[in-house]
Amino acid sequence: MNKPLFLLACLSPMFLLTACPGGTQDVQKLVNQCAQNDLDSTHMIYFGPSNNVGPGSIWTDNTNGSGYHIRFTLTDMPMPQSFLNSGNPFQCSGTNTMTLTSNADISAAISALPLSAEASNAFKRATSVTVSLTSASWDDVKEGPYEAYINALAATSPVRQDIDTGKRLVMIRALRVSGFSEKLTFDTNDAPSLQAKYTGPLPSGTTGNVGATLSGSWDNAQNLTITSAGDFYVEGELSGYTTTGLAAAGTSPFANPGGISIDPKARVVVDKAPS
Repeated sequence: MNKPLFLLACLSPMFLLTACPGGTQDVQKLVNQCAQNDLDSTHMIYFGPSNNVGPGSIWTDNTNGSGYHIRFTLTDMPMPQSFLNSGNPFQCSGTNTMTLTSNADISAAISALPLSAEASNAFKRATSVTVSLTSASWDDVKEGPYEAYINALAATSPVRQDIDTGKRLVMIRALRVSGFSEKLTFDTNDAPSLQAKYTGPLPSGTTGNVGATLSGSWDNAQNLTITSAGDFYVEGELSGYTTTGLAAAGTSPFANPGGISIDPKARVVVDKAPS
């Protein structure tokens, strides 16, 4: 059965990724503006913020049309993972803030956060939301070390057995965001009760068990700022990956080093990993 993945998308915390109107597209636009010219939207799949989905994670393109499924996140895969290459951050100056004021945009922006239904509904009472981020960077997979990592896994490893089917995709690079926050302004009648519940690190019962750790702070009686405690990934590129016979042939296991083309209406789900 499927379990939730935190997506930067127009759905609740229990979701599938689809195209959507309003605030979430604006948030995606903000991230893309920060990425400047180093972003080809036709090859990008949106899935975050998430701490455990990034370069090296294993996916499949479901042939029945239900979209892209995540088979193994980074936390599902054995350590050490020496195949990750962290890119240099670029500052998001000039394009790092966006304010949303319509009810639809606010609702969409709040729905993109990994919140319980109670917290999500409470935050949607905001009269405005300002989304901002500080910097971003591209992290990618080092091809040789990744191939060596996969080849070193035991034949009984669920990861090795899964990728050896020859039907899997690997995320070859992903956009890592730093300094993400949403500033929510509330009416004076709503703020006091919210202040009592949502100050400091938001408890796991509020944010769920997937995604970036969130914290809330108030700069006055009406403004709540939700910030991420760390970096997270939001989108990435996928390549086909095949292990059979590559060592003898001297060819790369990565079939699409530039990333595959992504249907903008594709959905994303997380499959239960094989036991």
